[in-house]
Formats: sequence, C-alpha cells, structure tokens
Amino acid sequence: MDNGRARRRLSRLGDVVGSAVTALVVFAAVPAVLALLVGDPLGGGLGHGWGHTARLALSVLALVAWAAWAACSGQLIRSVTHQVRRGQAGLALDARWTDRVAARIAVGILAMTTISVPVVVAGTNAGAATVAVAPRSALAPTTAAPSASPMLDDATTAAYMVKPGDSLWSIAQSQLGDGADWTEIAALNIGHSMAGGEVFVDPSLIHAGWTLVLPTNQPGVATTDIVVPLADPTPPPPPQPSVTTTTSTTPITRTSPSPSRRTPDQHSVAVQHHHPVHRGDPLPELGMLGIGAVACAALARRARRRRLLDQLSSQPITPVRSAPTIDTDIALEQFRDVPALDAFERANVALARALAAEGLPVETLGARAICVGTFGVEFWCAPTAPPPPPGFELFADGRAWRVAHGDLRGDTSGPPAFPVVLPVGDDQDGTWLVPVPVGVCLPLLGPAAPALCNAVWRAQESWAWAEMVTVTQDPVVADRETRAALGDDLAVLYIGDPSRLAPGTAALASVVTLATGTASDLTVLVDDEAASLHPLARTVRPHLMADEVAARIDELVQPVPRSSDEADSDPDRVDDLTVVGTLDHHDVVAHLEAGQVEVKLLTATPHLEGLAQPLPANRERRATELIAYLALHRPDAVTSDRLRTRVLGSGDADAAAKTLFNIATAARRALGTDDADQPLFPPGSRTGRYHLTEAVTVDAQRAISLAAAGCASQNPEEAMALLRAALDLIDGEPMANVLTGYLWWESEGHGGRIAAALVRAAVTLADLAIADGLIEMAHGGIEQARLVDPYSEALSRAAMQVAAAAGDGDRLRHEWRECQRRIDELDPGSTPSLHTERLYSELAREVLV
Repeated sequence: MDNGRARRRLSRLGDVVGSAVTALVVFAAVPAVLALLVGDPLGGGLGHGWGHTARLALSVLALVAWAAWAACSGQLIRSVTHQVRRGQAGLALDARWTDRVAARIAVGILAMTTISVPVVVAGTNAGAATVAVAPRSALAPTTAAPSASPMLDDATTAAYMVKPGDSLWSIAQSQLGDGADWTEIAALNIGHSMAGGEVFVDPSLIHAGWTLVLPTNQPGVATTDIVVPLADPTPPPPPQPSVTTTTSTTPITRTSPSPSRRTPDQHSVAVQHHHPVHRGDPLPELGMLGIGAVACAALARRARRRRLLDQLSSQPITPVRSAPTIDTDIALEQFRDVPALDAFERANVALARALAAEGLPVETLGARAICVGTFGVEFWCAPTAPPPPPGFELFADGRAWRVAHGDLRGDTSGPPAFPVVLPVGDDQDGTWLVPVPVGVCLPLLGPAAPALCNAVWRAQESWAWAEMVTVTQDPVVADRETRAALGDDLAVLYIGDPSRLAPGTAALASVVTLATGTASDLTVLVDDEAASLHPLARTVRPHLMADEVAARIDELVQPVPRSSDEADSDPDRVDDLTVVGTLDHHDVVAHLEAGQVEVKLLTATPHLEGLAQPLPANRERRATELIAYLALHRPDAVTSDRLRTRVLGSGDADAAAKTLFNIATAARRALGTDDADQPLFPPGSRTGRYHLTEAVTVDAQRAISLAAAGCASQNPEEAMALLRAALDLIDGEPMANVLTGYLWWESEGHGGRIAAALVRAAVTLADLAIADGLIEMAHGGIEQARLVDPYSEALSRAAMQVAAAAGDGDRLRHEWRECQRRIDELDPGSTPSLHTERLYSELAREVLV
C-alpha cells in the first residue's frame, strides 16, 4: 500500500472514530447525565422529600431539559440523514452548533462507505470538489520548510479539490471564469503541504485529491459554505495499453494519456509500464516558451538580475526590445520564485556536502537522472551505488536517493554535486533532469533534438552555480578551458561533435552532442511529442525551445552592448528622463498636482485615488492594472490584443475578449466623467484601441517630469524644491505587495526608467543639499530613492559623500560595506566599480585619517 493511500485511510478511520464519539456523546452521554443530575421529570426529578412547590419547579426544569435534548436529537437526526442521503457534508459559515455536530457525524458515516463523495459548495460550478476557506498567502520563495495546508478562515478564500486531468489553467477557467487567473491560485497555494506528504512546488504539477485555495474576489466563487473533504476522490482509471510511435531515427514507446499518478513507493522502470506523459492541459506560458517551470524560474531570475546589473554602476540603460521579446519576458516572470527551482538547487548542493562528509566521490552514485517532484528531489543512480548518506533515503527499491522538501534547509552556498544538469522534460512525477558528469557524452537524438538543445543550453547557464561552468560550441575554447579548470571546482560543457575536440579533452569535459554513433550510458531520443530516456525507460513531455524563442531569451539575459563612449561616461549621468529641458511655471504647477484621478504606482500596493465610485471587489485588482497600463502609455492608444496579452495575461482572444470588456466597463464606471461630462475612459475604438484622457495622471510619470525639471533648473532653491517633490511621491517600495499581475512593469522598462530618473534626482539633490549644509535633506532623498532602486551604486556613492560632508566616519565605512554587500548579493563574487572604490579611498583619507 502506498503512503498517500495509507494516510487517507487513516484519515478516514479518524473520521469514523470522531463520528462515533460525537454520536455517543449526543445520544448516550447527554441523556445519562440528564438522568443522573435531573432525574425523572414527571416525578419531580431529584427533589424527593422536598416541598410541593420545590418539586413542581424541579419537575418543570427537568421537563425543559429533556425536551431540549429531544428537540436537538431530532434535528441532528434529520440533518445527518439529509447529508448522508445527498452524499455531502457541509455547513454555512453562520451555522448553529447543532448543524456542525450533524456534519461531524455525517463525515464518519460517509467515511465508512467505499463510495467517493463529491463535496460541493452552493453557488459554485458543477463538478467543483472540496471547498473550504483559508487566508491569502504569498508565493513561497523556497521549499526549505514547506508550510502546512492553509488554515480554515471564514472570510477570505474558497478552495477546490483537484480532479484527474485538472491543471491550474482549467481550474481558473471553470472556477474563476478566466484561465489567466491561474497565477492567483498559484500565489495562494504554492509552497504548501498537500495530501499524502506532497508539497506544491511547481505550478504545472498538481495531483488529484489536493485541496487548492481559490481567491473569492472573483465572480462565481461562493463563500457562504464551508465543506470538509470526506473520502478519497474517484480513483483514476487504470493506465491504457501503451502505444508505440516512431520517429525518423529510433522508436519511442509511451502510454496513452491517463490521469493516474505515482505514489511515493511505486516506481516502474519496465518499458511496458511507462508513466504517462499527459499531466492535464499545459499552462499556456510554458507552451509558448517550450520549457518547464524549473527552467522558467531560473531564466526569470537571470533576466531580473540582468536588468539590475544594467543599472548598477555605470549609466543605467533601458534597452529597446521588440514586442515578442517583452511578451517572452512577461511569460517568464509568471514563474519567478517557483519553489521547485530552489528545491533542486538546494538538493544538488546538499548532496555534494553529504557525499563529502561520508568521504564518497560523486562518481560512486552513478546518477542517471534527477526528478524534482512533489515528494522531494530524487537522484536516480546505478545499481552499484552505496547506501545513501544522512539526509537522503532509499527510494524505488534502492534505485534512487531522495531528499524530502522539508529536509532542504540551511545554507545553499558551495559547489553542487552535479554542475552540469540538463532539464529534458516533465511528467506527472515532476521535472526530469539529466546530469552530465565530467567525461560523459550525452547524445540528444531525434528530429526535435536541436530544440531540446536550445532549452537545456539556456537552462544550464541560469543555475545558481552557472559561473562555475563554461558552456561553449567552440572546440578550441573547450580545450583551453578544460585545462584551465584542472584542480578547481570548475566545469566545461561542450555542445557539439566530440570528434572535433583535441585528444584527451572529452575526458575532462561534459559533452552534449547531436551526432549519432557516440557511445553513452544514457541517450535521449526526442520528437515533438515525447522524449525517451534510455535505458531508464522513462518517457516525458519534452522541453523544446524554438530558435526564435531562444533568440528572445538571449536578448533578455545577455548584457546590453555599450559603446566605448558610454563605458567612459560619467556613471552618475542619466539621460532620457522623458521631460528634457526647463519647465515653465505653468508646467511645474501642473506636475505638482495630481489629476482628477491619480494612479499610485510608487507604493507597495498600486491603487487609484479620486474615483467617482468604488470598483467592484471582484474586478478591483485587474481594473486598477488596466487603468495603470493605459495611463502610462498615454497619449498612445493601446490595442485590445496587447491588453489581453500583457495586462490580462492571456493571448487567447476568444477567452479574454469578454474579460477585457467586463473589466473595461467596470473601470469606466469607476473613473466617471470630467467637468464636461465626458468619460475619463472613453469606449474602445472600432479598431479595438483604448486610451484615457489627461485627467488621469500617474505618480510615476509626475515624478519623472519633476525630476527632469529639477535637474535642468539653474536655480538651486527651485531645483531642490522640484527634486524633493519628485522623491516625496515615493510612498514605499513599488509593487512590494503585488502577488500577481504588473509583469509588464519591468518587462517594458517602466521600472528601470523610473528608477534611473529618481536615482538621478536623489544624487542631484544630495549635491545641492551638501553645498547648503542640508545633510538631513540629502540623506532623506537618498533613502527615498533606495526604495525604487536598492542596488544603485550611484546612491551608495552619494551616501558616502553625504557621510563625508557630515564628518561621520562610521557612516562612511557603513555605506562602503553595504555597497560591497549589495553588489555581491546581486552578482556573487563581484565588487564595486573602480570609480566607487576610488571615491571611497579619497573620502576615507579626508575623514578617517
């Protein structure tokens, strides 16, 4: 019996025992207590020997007590009978205690049966399963300590029991009315423990029987009932007979789609027992990118780091990107901070430490594959592998070592056991990766091998230890780097024909090749539908990245080319602040004041001020985002296609057209009209374009305009007033509380442009304030700007200058150390620029010596 089923049977047994105890208390213990304490109501109860009046009063009280018990018992019996007959156990949020007791008894009675009990909520769509209520939670950044399932709370969210074949997209489509809302479901649930000891770590991997929390601020989601899961979901049908398909090179055997999934202690490696590839409908972003959630998370982290590095020390750059590249960036950002990535990287480092502590070389494991799933991270090893070290357990009849998610704690620094690890595909068990140790050549064969190579190459360069691995297609570079890496914790991945390498190089490098005829312990055969790992007899849905997608991702993660003039320019200079030159008095006043409606983006939670009427609760977040996007792009009109793709999170015009219409209508009503009775949000044009009037302003745009005016002003007092006005508009770290949406904020470059403008404003204000001896003003401006760009080296330099002007040596040293820490945190192993180092040396000589 598998662990998950055993736990569910124990849970069912607990329901039966709880029901029996409750029934005994109500129908046996209560009357026994009444008989003992109250006695016979017709005989005066326990008042024998008392006066006539006293016996009469006690008889009345005893009669009332017995009557109350009889009434409650009758109501309980009716309620229990009703719930058992309908096969459901539920209660309203304001239910009386008798209804709650009846639900408890019904749970046990239903649990004693072997039938599956659908549990539904009044007002939800047919087919919904368990519904509960739980508090909202953020997207978990790690899986080192997975949290328990959300606690029941009667105010904020509903929940859903996953059925076979479900995906987050299909659940969002059926329960929330829009599949693009899957990110909200993921934000509420990911990182939580689920049924049978599993942990939700991958938004593309959910299992039947899980209870997922749903947001209730959506149309069609009821919050009036709390219902409790009663019995196992309907057992999935048995796997269908395997179907063999062939490619142009080698046959690939796989089963037909089936909702069945692995249990903790059941694995099969026989060809006739392949696990099905199908895991429900894939998330559309993964389909567009062609890779899995683990690789997406790694690439999103890398792209985000690239943006920060572009702004770090020299002149900040906001590169001009094509619309497809921006869409690719937004799709990647949907998977930022996916816990499965952290679990994989922690497990790889933990394995290296555990093997080193036991004095075992990595080669003794003979690892052929790694699976990142809901139970933990599994390292599939050779039959000759030794017993696992502490922290790891034998799994699948000794063919794998596994570390549970709850055991992945502690420091993640240090070299990994396998520096070169390539994600090749996923199935209902999780994401499958293939380690390529030194001296191993991994052939990727089949018609889709080039697309798989695109995917694994980009993922390999995005792991946390990517700086330790040189990836190249040049045999000359491979020869040079392999020899340079001897004796160090460095590795080389050569992608190409190993026959082109110099003699001996292949034995010192990891090799991936598309050439046939190369001997290897493991081979990956891949077509457009499936990838087969031989000799593991494992068939997975492949990660295939098209050439055009690979080019867009390279544009996102590669450094922006700079000219020599830019490299040698003043590192504190910031150009292109939208408003250039000096504003006249009328313009300054106009930018100081907000419009009839102001979009607040320089704050932790974006919101609108000055609405004619409140937005409906179920459309507030998305309507606010829609208005913010249109306001930032004014005076340009925005097409409905772009709004659906970037703001509403769906490229499916048929699915999202109604959503756009509903949200735009709600936003139009809330914004209201101007003094001329014209709508601030006019209806869309016949060509499907939307815009806002000038009466809707954005704090971020006003801040940029004021900053530009302050930097251009020749009057120091006027300049400081304008710069302070710009920085005062910052009301917190922008988007700090945003769980879903606003991915276009960074992908389109708005965050970078605004950060650059406000950093420039703070630096200029610091210079002017220091000249007037206004040290606190200078320091306050810097701290405000750090809310929008905490890693800015220009702000660190300005802060050191402020400390030196105040003669504060301790603050000067503190700012230097913090500058070093921030840069190392952003780009491990890096140090501040030479310009910053020279400035600190000069200031230290003036202040500290």
